[in-house]
Amino acid sequence: MGRERVSKGAVIVKKEEKIATLIRDVGVDADFDTFFEAFKITYPKDWARVCDRYDQHERLNKPGKSHPMAKPPKYMENVFLAFHKKLKERGQTPEEFLHILRLPKSERPKFQDGEPPRELNKMLRGAKHADIQRRIVAVNRLGKYRCEASVKALREVLSDDSSREVRMLAHEKLSRFGIEGLPSPE
Repeated sequence: MGRERVSKGAVIVKKEEKIATLIRDVGVDADFDTFFEAFKITYPKDWARVCDRYDQHERLNKPGKSHPMAKPPKYMENVFLAFHKKLKERGQTPEEFLHILRLPKSERPKFQDGEPPRELNKMLRGAKHADIQRRIVAVNRLGKYRCEASVKALREVLSDDSSREVRMLAHEKLSRFGIEGLPSPE
């Protein structure tokens, strides 16, 4: 008989849609306790799945060792806070988020208008002299925000980066923003 393992798959199926709907219903300014009680009432099967997954981790965990899942109430608090952070970064209401989420993937926006988070600007400054993988990650993240700072930074990468692959990626992101007359990344 093989080794027992924790089941795979999403703990909460269609999590973003369910969380956005619930936050919309209880109010975007509602505290975690209100959200948590509403979640348990609205989605009892998902709450049971969160508890079951935690129990699986606990049962299969060796004594004295930790596992990757927080206790169910803390797990839900992390989900709640992460979703609020995502809404704040995107500058969206839960209704706008749900509208975009329900669009076919081909029709979803590839980027958003607005400034990138401060952490991203720090990462970009450090990435100029980093290995190629970190520069690619930085360009991909920067390509999610269309603003003057992003365009300027991507233009610098396009003209100055030593890697053809990174320059091509910066060119692709700028083209997606609708910037025309770009120099060749070759």
